[in-house]
Amino acid sequence: MTYVLTFDLGTSYFKAAIFDQDLNMVALARLAAPRDEPQAGWGQIDAARFQDALFDLAALLRRESPRVWPHITALCFATQANSVVLLDEANRALTPIVLWNDRRAAGYVDRVRERIEGDDFYSCTGIPAITDGFCPGKLLWLQDHQPQAWRAAAKCCLISDYFTLLLTGRHVTEASVAALSGLLDIHSLQWRDAAIAALNAEQLVWPQVVRSGCMLGTVRSELAERMQLPAQAKFAAGCLDQYAGFIGTGNVQPGHMSETTGTVLATVSLSDRFDDTLGQRGVYQAPAFRDGWYYRMLFSEVSANLLEVLRNSFAPDHSYEQLCDLAAAVAPGCNGLKLNISTSAALHRPVFVGDVESASLGHRVRAILEGVADVLHKQVQVLAGSQPPPHITAAGGGSQSKLWLKIKSDLLGIPVRATAGPEPTSRGAAALAVSAITQQPLAAIV
Repeated sequence: MTYVLTFDLGTSYFKAAIFDQDLNMVALARLAAPRDEPQAGWGQIDAARFQDALFDLAALLRRESPRVWPHITALCFATQANSVVLLDEANRALTPIVLWNDRRAAGYVDRVRERIEGDDFYSCTGIPAITDGFCPGKLLWLQDHQPQAWRAAAKCCLISDYFTLLLTGRHVTEASVAALSGLLDIHSLQWRDAAIAALNAEQLVWPQVVRSGCMLGTVRSELAERMQLPAQAKFAAGCLDQYAGFIGTGNVQPGHMSETTGTVLATVSLSDRFDDTLGQRGVYQAPAFRDGWYYRMLFSEVSANLLEVLRNSFAPDHSYEQLCDLAAAVAPGCNGLKLNISTSAALHRPVFVGDVESASLGHRVRAILEGVADVLHKQVQVLAGSQPPPHITAAGGGSQSKLWLKIKSDLLGIPVRATAGPEPTSRGAAALAVSAITQQPLAAIV
């Protein structure tokens, strides 16, 4: 039996999982991401602590599944994007891994946009607009605030590039991850030299770009020995976590669509063409696992995070299931109580309109469920156009609520179904690994 090991490099948690070749999950371990916040609004991970977390996860799984561990054939990953670290010529980290949601570069956004956004920016990169979460602003901040490290820097790595370098010795990035830097031509898969020069970053060696599922060779002997992996364990390129979750729900054909109701609401679809008109509607497009195919994605800050804030503020002793039970007793429409979408997104907390003072907890919960469903409806309309998908696969914590799934299905007019298996993001990474080692297409695996 073939087994694969996946690492999910998430924002809040790092996870490692073992899957068999039929994508049945054998074991799962998770640890809080080893981040620290030296100042308000900052978020970073020390490179040594990052490595330790990987070894700790491997050790947890090895103890849990000692009979399976010697039979691991390949490794793969799912990852956050825009978390960046600078390395010297010997591949030693000169900076911490500055995370995507670190806000130290907030004051650099206008400068970045002036330097790298032109008339062809969206058609070339698939990014509607650069924000302070993107890596270019972080590079400018490092130039200004860590000049000694900047002068010594030889390589630029995103977090999954650093992971790949540690495991394989190869300086390689995956296309869907690199695309979200704003520095990649997503059609040719070449770095945009003019944009890099505009950031004064020509001195840096940028990683080779490959598509997800590309086999990158065997795990370095030193790392295989430390993790007690088989000597011939191979390493396949993974992809962005949102796209990995899309694959993990079984969606690998153009027209398929999934949504994740978690910390953010993300709706993802797959297309066999790039649509230059979608930039004005806020759609991100990035290279998929097959040449000529693209992922499309919309984000919203209006998601299950608002339900968590409501729970923590008004009912910390209630489970989410109990909150949904309260909402189920409320008639659709919540007697006119509605979620203020734009204000809630801006403040990262639920803000309501209507008779708020007399609204019960159940009314407030249902207003959030209906408000998020309304945002999802708008995202689906943008991504699907005149051809809605036959169904949508739901992932994330929100997919556990049958009431929420029904509200979404009723509003969209199509079934919204929870994914059948656990950990779809890790499952998607496992599917890429199995495809890489068996040379089977993803459609035959998921």
